[in-house]
Amino acid sequence: MRLRPLEPPPPPPRRPPRNSVAPARRSTHDHDANLGDHDADLADHDPDPSDHDGPIPVITMVRSWRSRCRVTRSEVLCKPWVARNSTALFTKKDFHVDMRRLTITCPAGEEESFTPGATVEFDPETCARCRLRAQCTMATAGGRTVTIAEDERLQHRLRKLVATPAGRRRLRERVVVEHRLAHVGQRQGRRARYFRTRANLFDLRRACAVQNLETAHQAALKAA
Repeated sequence: MRLRPLEPPPPPPRRPPRNSVAPARRSTHDHDANLGDHDADLADHDPDPSDHDGPIPVITMVRSWRSRCRVTRSEVLCKPWVARNSTALFTKKDFHVDMRRLTITCPAGEEESFTPGATVEFDPETCARCRLRAQCTMATAGGRTVTIAEDERLQHRLRKLVATPAGRRRLRERVVVEHRLAHVGQRQGRRARYFRTRANLFDLRRACAVQNLETAHQAALKAA
């Protein structure tokens, strides 16, 4: 009798890295419970209705929101991103950004032109003999660099809005909305459970539905 050689055992399944969220399998229940207008609504919220394998860039979402605001004659109203610096050096707030001329001026008066989405570097020779260099940069060579976001025009408008009492009064109208979003974020988590945009949108709606039911239940208990 001729013996067949033993086949090697199959490799063990790959485990997800530690502290990571394993993507959940897409079940038939999710597909059956999907609403009829889910795909149409996904096309309105997502600039590309096709599934994405990776994260959507922030600037892509901002452009989509601004295009929707132009159609609905509304505006994007939120707090601007805060320019932080780990040291006691000049921040982006100390520079004057002219969005009409697309120029940026440093605290010493030097001016450079820029394009949105690029990094501006001031003249190294000018920065080397500047009297404010110690307060501006810790680099041993080269000039000060400032990053200009692609949505810098929107951020610039929001910074001007938050600098006025009337603007801060308008931003306080979002307190109720921000609290609701915080509850949903605490329930759903900070990481997406799925790889696809369509599944993540459905998961977000599911978390919102649970949050609404819980809020309605608490309101009913208080009224009883």
